[in-house]
Amino acid sequence: MASATAPAAAVPTLASPLEQLRYLAEELRLLLPRVRVGEAQETTEEFNREMFWRRLRNPEVL
Repeated sequence: MASATAPAAAVPTLASPLEQLRYLAEELRLLLPRVRVGEAQETTEEFNREMFWRRLRNPEVL
């Protein structure tokens, strides 16, 4: 029978909401290097879902 209490090391701790937002903002900047606030550019490049997720998971893939 498993114990009702899990060890403290097994419970992941989350960063504060502000830190999570900072992390997401940094990731978005890496994913969208050509887009600036207030400056949208039209492109003929098609959205590649696989590349999007690969870049999101591994920022070194650029």
